[in-house]
Amino acid sequence: MPELAVGTTTELTGHTALVTGASSGLGERFARVLAAAGAKLVIAARRHDRLQALADELTAEGADVVCRPLDVMALETLPSFFDELAAADSLPDILVNNAGMNIAKPALDMQPDDVNRIVTTNMTAPFFIATAFARHHIGAGRAARIINI
Repeated sequence: MPELAVGTTTELTGHTALVTGASSGLGERFARVLAAAGAKLVIAARRHDRLQALADELTAEGADVVCRPLDVMALETLPSFFDELAAADSLPDILVNNAGMNIAKPALDMQPDDVNRIVTTNMTAPFFIATAFARHHIGAGRAARIINI
Protein backbone atom coordinates (compact mmCIF):
# COMPACT_ATOMS: atom_id res chain seq x y z
CA MET A 1 0.00 0.00 0.00
CA PRO A 2 1.22 3.54 -0.56
CA GLU A 3 2.84 5.08 2.44
CA LEU A 4 1.43 8.20 4.02
CA ALA A 5 3.52 11.35 4.04
CA VAL A 6 6.10 11.69 6.79
CA GLY A 7 4.50 13.13 9.90
CA THR A 8 1.00 12.06 8.89
CA THR A 9 -0.94 10.78 11.87
CA THR A 10 -4.26 10.12 10.19
CA GLU A 11 -5.74 6.86 11.41
CA LEU A 12 -9.02 5.80 9.86
CA THR A 13 -9.47 2.34 11.34
CA GLY A 14 -13.14 1.91 12.18
CA HIS A 15 -14.25 4.21 9.38
CA THR A 16 -15.67 3.28 5.99
CA ALA A 17 -14.93 5.51 3.01
CA LEU A 18 -16.78 5.55 -0.31
CA VAL A 19 -14.73 6.77 -3.25
CA THR A 20 -16.64 7.44 -6.47
CA GLY A 21 -14.70 7.40 -9.71
CA ALA A 22 -12.23 5.00 -8.10
CA SER A 23 -11.37 3.08 -11.27
CA SER A 24 -8.59 5.50 -12.28
CA GLY A 25 -6.79 8.77 -11.63
CA LEU A 26 -7.42 10.67 -8.42
CA GLY A 27 -10.14 8.27 -7.29
CA GLU A 28 -7.74 5.34 -7.44
CA ARG A 29 -5.13 7.36 -5.52
CA PHE A 30 -7.67 8.41 -2.86
CA ALA A 31 -8.66 4.74 -2.43
CA ARG A 32 -5.03 3.71 -1.94
CA VAL A 33 -4.34 6.45 0.61
CA LEU A 34 -7.54 5.75 2.57
CA ALA A 35 -6.70 2.03 2.64
CA ALA A 36 -3.20 2.83 3.89
CA ALA A 37 -4.78 4.89 6.67
CA GLY A 38 -6.85 1.87 7.76
CA ALA A 39 -10.28 2.73 6.37
CA LYS A 40 -12.60 0.06 5.05
CA LEU A 41 -13.28 1.01 1.42
CA VAL A 42 -16.27 1.05 -0.83
CA ILE A 43 -14.97 1.78 -4.30
CA ALA A 44 -17.40 2.68 -7.06
CA ALA A 45 -17.23 3.56 -10.76
CA ARG A 46 -18.64 2.56 -14.14
CA ARG A 47 -15.67 0.43 -15.18
CA HIS A 48 -16.23 -2.63 -13.00
CA ASP A 49 -13.27 -4.58 -14.41
CA ARG A 50 -10.84 -1.83 -13.35
CA LEU A 51 -12.55 -1.50 -9.96
CA GLN A 52 -12.25 -5.23 -9.37
CA ALA A 53 -8.55 -5.17 -10.26
CA LEU A 54 -7.99 -2.37 -7.73
CA ALA A 55 -10.09 -4.19 -5.11
CA ASP A 56 -8.10 -7.41 -5.66
CA GLU A 57 -4.80 -5.55 -5.33
CA LEU A 58 -5.79 -3.68 -2.17
CA THR A 59 -7.31 -6.79 -0.61
CA ALA A 60 -4.07 -8.70 -1.26
CA GLU A 61 -2.30 -5.91 0.64
CA GLY A 62 -4.63 -6.35 3.61
CA ALA A 63 -7.34 -3.75 2.95
CA ASP A 64 -11.03 -4.40 3.50
CA VAL A 65 -12.64 -3.46 0.16
CA VAL A 66 -16.19 -3.58 -1.20
CA CYS A 67 -16.37 -3.10 -4.95
CA ARG A 68 -19.64 -1.70 -6.41
CA PRO A 69 -20.37 -0.65 -9.98
CA LEU A 70 -22.00 2.78 -10.12
CA ASP A 71 -22.97 5.04 -12.99
CA VAL A 72 -23.45 8.41 -11.31
CA MET A 73 -25.51 9.63 -14.29
CA ALA A 74 -28.21 7.10 -13.36
CA LEU A 75 -29.55 9.45 -10.69
CA GLU A 76 -32.56 7.29 -9.94
CA THR A 77 -30.25 4.50 -8.65
CA LEU A 78 -28.44 6.60 -6.05
CA PRO A 79 -30.87 6.15 -3.11
CA SER A 80 -30.97 2.37 -3.58
CA PHE A 81 -27.16 2.28 -3.90
CA PHE A 82 -26.89 3.60 -0.33
CA ASP A 83 -29.78 1.42 0.89
CA GLU A 84 -27.91 -1.64 -0.40
CA LEU A 85 -24.68 -0.56 1.30
CA ALA A 86 -26.54 -0.04 4.58
CA ALA A 87 -28.19 -3.46 4.29
CA ALA A 88 -24.76 -5.05 3.73
CA ASP A 89 -23.29 -3.24 6.77
CA SER A 90 -21.02 -1.25 4.42
CA LEU A 91 -22.56 2.21 4.76
CA PRO A 92 -19.68 4.69 4.55
CA ASP A 93 -19.20 7.51 7.03
CA ILE A 94 -16.77 9.23 4.65
CA LEU A 95 -17.76 10.16 1.10
CA VAL A 96 -15.13 11.17 -1.43
CA ASN A 97 -17.33 12.53 -4.21
CA ASN A 98 -14.73 12.24 -6.95
CA ALA A 99 -16.44 10.92 -10.12
CA GLY A 100 -16.09 13.35 -12.97
CA MET A 101 -15.59 13.63 -16.70
CA ASN A 102 -14.88 15.94 -19.58
CA ILE A 103 -15.33 15.79 -23.32
CA ALA A 104 -12.18 16.94 -25.03
CA LYS A 105 -13.30 18.90 -28.05
CA PRO A 106 -13.63 22.56 -28.93
CA ALA A 107 -16.51 24.38 -27.28
CA LEU A 108 -17.92 25.33 -30.69
CA ASP A 109 -18.26 21.61 -31.47
CA MET A 110 -20.10 20.78 -28.25
CA GLN A 111 -23.64 19.50 -28.57
CA PRO A 112 -26.37 19.84 -25.92
CA ASP A 113 -25.98 16.14 -25.03
CA ASP A 114 -22.25 16.66 -24.45
CA VAL A 115 -22.86 19.53 -22.04
CA ASN A 116 -25.63 17.61 -20.30
CA ARG A 117 -23.31 14.62 -19.70
CA ILE A 118 -20.60 16.89 -18.28
CA VAL A 119 -22.97 18.84 -16.02
CA THR A 120 -24.80 15.73 -14.81
CA THR A 121 -21.59 13.87 -14.01
CA ASN A 122 -19.67 16.77 -12.47
CA MET A 123 -22.39 18.77 -10.71
CA THR A 124 -25.81 17.15 -10.54
CA ALA A 125 -24.66 13.65 -9.57
CA PRO A 126 -22.33 14.78 -6.76
CA PHE A 127 -25.18 16.82 -5.27
CA PHE A 128 -27.56 13.85 -5.26
CA ILE A 129 -24.88 11.41 -4.10
CA ALA A 130 -24.17 13.72 -1.15
CA THR A 131 -27.86 14.08 -0.28
CA ALA A 132 -28.48 10.30 -0.46
CA PHE A 133 -25.41 9.76 1.73
CA ALA A 134 -26.44 12.49 4.19
CA ARG A 135 -30.00 11.19 4.47
CA HIS A 136 -28.76 7.96 6.06
CA HIS A 137 -26.57 9.76 8.58
CA ILE A 138 -28.95 12.58 9.49
CA GLY A 139 -31.77 10.10 10.01
CA ALA A 140 -29.60 8.03 12.36
CA GLY A 141 -28.04 11.03 14.11
CA ARG A 142 -24.53 9.92 13.07
CA ALA A 143 -21.60 12.12 12.13
CA ALA A 144 -20.18 11.74 8.63
CA ARG A 145 -17.88 13.61 6.28
CA ILE A 146 -18.33 14.63 2.64
CA ILE A 147 -15.35 15.58 0.50
CA ASN A 148 -16.25 16.98 -2.92
CA ILE A 149 -13.55 16.98 -5.57
